[in-house]
Amino acid sequence: TWSALLYYMKREIPAYVQENDKRHIARADYICGVSYDSIEYVKRFLLPDRRFDMVYNPIENNLFSNIQTSDYPEAKTILFFGKIDKRKGAYSLARAFNLVADNVPQAELVYVGYGEQEQVMNDVSPEYRNRVVFKGFMTRQELMNEIDNAFLCVLPSYFETFAMAALEVAARGRALLFSEINTGKELIDDGNTGWLIHPDNTEHIADTIIYAFEHPQETSQIARAGYEKCKSEFSTEVIIPQLEKYYQNIIDNKTK
Repeated sequence: TWSALLYYMKREIPAYVQENDKRHIARADYICGVSYDSIEYVKRFLLPDRRFDMVYNPIENNLFSNIQTSDYPEAKTILFFGKIDKRKGAYSLARAFNLVADNVPQAELVYVGYGEQEQVMNDVSPEYRNRVVFKGFMTRQELMNEIDNAFLCVLPSYFETFAMAALEVAARGRALLFSEINTGKELIDDGNTGWLIHPDNTEHIADTIIYAFEHPQETSQIARAGYEKCKSEFSTEVIIPQLEKYYQNIIDNKTK
């Protein structure tokens, strides 16, 4: 909802926006969240008296790679993909990269997607701008190849109802540094299957990236653990039966 986005961006929520979101969701006969965090927001601010169910979104089987730890990329590329704007944490990463570049000479920062490239470059110190690359829009397969070639993916978003991007990184067997806001804690076990940061804390973002570069073997192991968690908890084999059961229960209740 628009009100949720404003809330997590720490902006004032106009009363009419919140009321519109409340009425829109209230029209539904059933409400199913795609994360516990999304349910918590709606319960807390919009519809405290309604019943909520929860089923995670699945990730397609064809996105899982046949990874080998020995094939893990060299410690070089930091990848961001998605809308290049503040909401996705693109500027926070750019500011953190100044600290990373000062400590990791081989590091380069790659942005995939459209958005405010000029703002990103304004946040990067002039001496490091030649190590920032913008690759524009990519097809799904092109993006998967880009993830495969990345040493570390960093997605410090301020707002996600459910972060499919995080699952895509995990499914490709690559290490992920992700936002602790919203669903981050539901998808990642911090320090075990990835790393969690706050998009406002650029120093922590930089420190975590530097740590990953200084410990490449641990980074590849964390990537492997993230892959296993993704496959065991979010694959279609796990989630589709839950969705089928959920919809069947709705059908059964309506036919009684």
